[in-house]
Amino acid sequence: MKRQLFPLGATLFVLMAGVSMVTPLLPTYARTLGASGIWIGLIFSGLPIMRSLLSPFIGRMSDRMGKIKPFVSAGISIYAIASILFAESTRVVHLFISRLFQGLGSSLVTPQVMAYIARIAPRGEESRYFGIINMIFFLGLGIGPFFGGALADLLGIKAAFYIMGILSFTALLIFILLVKEIRPKKEKREKKLVPFKLIIKDRRILGIVFFRFALAITRAATLTFFPVLAAIHGLSRSGIGFILTYQMLLLSFSQYPGGKIADRYGKFESLVAGGTIANIAFILFPFSPGMLWYLVLNTLISFGGALSMPAAMGLISEIGREYGPATTMSLLDVAFSIGFAIGPVFSGAIYDILNISSVFYITGFMGFLGIGMLYICFRRY
Repeated sequence: MKRQLFPLGATLFVLMAGVSMVTPLLPTYARTLGASGIWIGLIFSGLPIMRSLLSPFIGRMSDRMGKIKPFVSAGISIYAIASILFAESTRVVHLFISRLFQGLGSSLVTPQVMAYIARIAPRGEESRYFGIINMIFFLGLGIGPFFGGALADLLGIKAAFYIMGILSFTALLIFILLVKEIRPKKEKREKKLVPFKLIIKDRRILGIVFFRFALAITRAATLTFFPVLAAIHGLSRSGIGFILTYQMLLLSFSQYPGGKIADRYGKFESLVAGGTIANIAFILFPFSPGMLWYLVLNTLISFGGALSMPAAMGLISEIGREYGPATTMSLLDVAFSIGFAIGPVFSGAIYDILNISSVFYITGFMGFLGIGMLYICFRRY
């Protein structure tokens, strides 16, 4: 089963590198087409909105069919088509529609890939396997923006979108040719799926979903307002960029050891510990006096994420054996997508009404509420 991680990881790396290449270019591209601030926000929110709406239904369909490859193949194909739509957009609304289309592709790819890992991971090693795939995922996200910016400078912004399409097509070929379908055992295929309303009543799922939602809000607030706070504290643009790159790379390379720790010492314990470390660091951001402290706090956030992310996926994959891996993974995906969609708006409102420091205090407090909800829901188990 471990052999399947390598072609799947290669698929995900190439695909995410292509997607992340163009994401930082979207605001500039949208402004050249006359987009207002509201339109730019809508364009960015289009992908998580579509994922939130469609992921549960697609995950349910995948579990019912007992197949994953057709969904992922269709999703990667849609990514490739969306890149062409982006490049050929002539109006702001075209970009928004392209982003929605990209969200459809994402809802077909991300939860299914996670469900695939849940199926191949041996019992007791779930978090380790998710740590490996998360490491590859974040590496792709981390290197993409640099190459996207370089391509846009050399060949023009539309060229970056076409390159994204080429990378998506390459990922599709790798996936179709090298990744094998892993179907559930015969007795599991014949087993009737648990009704969806009973799944969402499971307190363990509710706890993890709420934790994931709160994590997404704090993560969205960091990406949106950390550059603003750091600039107020006197950091240069290059310094801010260095810190964000440093955090992404550290988060990526620490996923695998974080998954091993979760499997060895307990997934729930790792989830709580990781969330606590990250939230403490997040609340301390406004007190940071300069570059060195920002590096320390971002190191803590990365280590916290390395403990909590593989642990959350490992826990949900264990629960998914009862309800279907694609269904449960889609719920985790929905929680993160909704949190990431409303996080910038919520933190922006705090910034407008109060101040920049309050963004980190309030959203960090919400992160602790997520940990509290997780503890309450798992208390009986």
